[in-house]
Amino acid sequence: MASSSSSHSSTPNIATLVSIKLNETNYLLWESQVKPFLIGQNLWRFVDGSHLCPAATIPDPASKTTDATPATHPNPAYISWYQTDQSLISQLRATLSESVLSQVVGLDTSQAIWDSLARNFSQYSVANSA
Repeated sequence: MASSSSSHSSTPNIATLVSIKLNETNYLLWESQVKPFLIGQNLWRFVDGSHLCPAATIPDPASKTTDATPATHPNPAYISWYQTDQSLISQLRATLSESVLSQVVGLDTSQAIWDSLARNFSQYSVANSA
């Protein structure tokens, strides 16, 4: 299994593989292209929340701050997770129409973006497919 740090650097550009951009009426078609791509690239775990964000810092027991609490240093696992998730956010946004893109401004994780899109569009698309 590929590590999360290598996932973002070797991920193909999703925008070249997804033939449609998500708009207000085509969620099911869009999802049917994007989800298998994410699963195949070992990125679905970021979107579905099963690969949780690690703590940004970890204690450094060898060092003490002035108030006797352990000092901390950046957590390499967090840095790797964050870089991969930010790359995934860019990949997802590249598949959104301008009107949908405006709806995910300010969402800062790929899971938050995916959940928002599913909540806002899946029911509408199901109704339109009947």
